[in-house]
Amino acid sequence: MIYRHKFTNELTDELISFSKKYRYTPRKDMKDIWKSFLKEPKMINLINMETERLKHDKYDGDIIKKMYISVKYYYMKQSSITIIKPLDKNNNINKEKRMYNINDYKITEEIKNKMNEFLSQDNIQKKQTVLWNEFIEKNADYKDNKYIKKALANKIYTMKQKIKTAT
Repeated sequence: MIYRHKFTNELTDELISFSKKYRYTPRKDMKDIWKSFLKEPKMINLINMETERLKHDKYDGDIIKKMYISVKYYYMKQSSITIIKPLDKNNNINKEKRMYNINDYKITEEIKNKMNEFLSQDNIQKKQTVLWNEFIEKNADYKDNKYIKKALANKIYTMKQKIKTAT
């Protein structure tokens, strides 16, 4: 049984255009407009196709209700931001992957030891930014390395979680 589903692109386009057109319509008029919208020949055809598709996928809910809820609570609430629909399997855009410098990610044992030594001074209750500034004061050569900053932040977080669970 399916509890969540996505409408087809054609039906989604129609629902989006409906919601843009009637976004500022009063609630009292909305239901009448919705009923007339559902009686349009194009919508009848799309609804029948969607119903068959979802029955085939063993969905037994009310599709009209789901469409109305989607329009009323999702599409109409969207601001003027463009709604981005997921791409079809055939339309995937191949993007070049960004090359990472693996050396940037390597945190050596020396750095780990310095972090552990720094955090063993019972200063874990301070804010992460304060701890980072104190760490940099003692180890100025790591100031611009954002990976070490992230690693230290992760260590602080895990240590705080251990303290929470221990108490």
